[in-house]
Amino acid sequence: MKKLSEQHKKFSNLELEIHTDDEIQVMNEVMAKAPEHCLSQINQSMMEFIAFFREMFQQKGTKWDDLIIKFMWRVEIVKRLDSLEDLDSRKQIREAFDQDPYSFDCQTIDNYKSGDSFE
Repeated sequence: MKKLSEQHKKFSNLELEIHTDDEIQVMNEVMAKAPEHCLSQINQSMMEFIAFFREMFQQKGTKWDDLIIKFMWRVEIVKRLDSLEDLDSRKQIREAFDQDPYSFDCQTIDNYKSGDSFE
């Protein structure tokens, strides 16, 4: 078991304990290959990233680029949700997003903000 904070000093708050060689390989690829803006977002949202990493790694064949794309997409969706002023709407959309996050997109939120249904 290794702690990635020992390998990636710029992520001092990365306290993700790695248990398998596959996890180590994917995380090292993320740290080496992800664009700087993605690494910055990971560092800002470390707890969310760790939870997301664990969730995604349960799926066979998880690659570093899939991990980054899906994480950054979730960050964008959450930002858009947070921009909704109507708390009831935000809650309703968030529940729909949590139930089926990969059939949800930014246009859905934008449509709902403009008064259209999000279904």
